[in-house]
Amino acid sequence: MYMLQDILMALGIDLGSYDSKVVELIEQNDSVQVKSIGKRALFPDISVYSPDKLSRAIWSANIQDLFKEQKLSYKKNKNVIFGIPSSKSIFKHLITLEMDKDELVGTLELEAKKQLSGSKSDIIIDYHIMGQSKTEIDKINVLLVATTRNDVQRYNTIAKQIGFKNVLFNSDPIALMNCFLANYDQAIEGVNVIIHAGCTHTGILVVGKDQNIFFRELDKGNDVFIREIMKRESINYMEASKYIFDKGINISENNESANESSTPSIEITDRNVINDLTDDIRKTLRYYLKNNANTYFKNFYISGGMAQLTGLKEQIEDSLQISIEYLNPFNKIECNELPDNYMQYSIAAGLAIRGLVK
Repeated sequence: MYMLQDILMALGIDLGSYDSKVVELIEQNDSVQVKSIGKRALFPDISVYSPDKLSRAIWSANIQDLFKEQKLSYKKNKNVIFGIPSSKSIFKHLITLEMDKDELVGTLELEAKKQLSGSKSDIIIDYHIMGQSKTEIDKINVLLVATTRNDVQRYNTIAKQIGFKNVLFNSDPIALMNCFLANYDQAIEGVNVIIHAGCTHTGILVVGKDQNIFFRELDKGNDVFIREIMKRESINYMEASKYIFDKGINISENNESANESSTPSIEITDRNVINDLTDDIRKTLRYYLKNNANTYFKNFYISGGMAQLTGLKEQIEDSLQISIEYLNPFNKIECNELPDNYMQYSIAAGLAIRGLVK
C-alpha cells in the first residue's frame, strides 16, 4: 500500500489595468503544472478605455465573468493570492544593523513611512531577512515590502465582492521576482534584469545571487503609446490600439530603408515616448551600477502585455546595445499549451507560485 502525495492548489489573480489575468497551479509529486489560465479585458468597449475609470465594481465583475469562462470554483480555490500594484506599494532591499525583532520592525516601519510619505493611512509592512551582508560587518540584508491599510482594505473588498472569504496579498514586484526565480537559474555572478512592460507602467527589476535587489517603476506603458497614436492620427482608443499592434513600432531616423519598408509601421521621429522609455531604462540601469559597482548585468528579459508589441524589444535592444529574451512564466512549469502573449501572465503566475509555498 502507498499513499498519494496531497495535491496543493493555488490561484494567482492579477487585476491588471487593461486585462485581468488568472493562473491556477497545482503541485503534486514535486511537479508543478498549470490547471487553468485565462484573461479578460476590463472594458468590453476599449474605445472608451481609461485607467482613471477603473473601479472595484469593474474589477470584481470582470473576475466573476473570467471565473465563469474558465469554469473556476470559488469554493475549491481556497488558496488565492491577489496582487497589489507596485504603484500602491514599496519594495526595497535594505542593509541594516543586526537588532532584535521589535527594533527591526520599528526601523522598517520608519523606512516605509518615508517611502509612503503621502499616505494618510496606517502602514502595513512585511519583510524577509535574507542573511548576513557580504560587504558590511554586523549587518543583515532585509527585503522590505509595505503598503497602506487603505489599499489592503480596497483590494480585500474586491475579493469579497467576487466571492472569496479569505485571500492573501502579494506585491507585484515580489510576484515578478518569484516568477523569475521559479523558472530561471540565477547566475552565480552578475545580476539579471527583467523589464516588465505593462499597459500603464513599466517596471525594472534587478535580481542576482548575493546582490542587491532593486525595483523601479516608470510611468510609461502601452497606454502612452496608444494615446500618442490617437493624437497623431485623430482616431479613438480602439482604432489606435489596433493600429499599434497591427503595424508595430519602428523609430525612424529618417533613413531610406525605413521609409521604403513594404510593411509600414509607426514612425515617430525626434523626441518621443519610445525614446523617453529607453532613456529612462538606461538611466535606471546606470543608477543601479553606480550604487552596486561590484556587479554587472548578465541577462535581460522582457515580460508584460506590452512585450508582444512588434519592434519594442528590438528598439530597446538597439538603444541599449543589449540582447533581450522573452520571459516565459511557465519555463519550468508544465503547461499543455502555451498561451498567446504568455509574457503577460508573469505577475499572475508569480502570485500562484507564492501560494504553493508551504
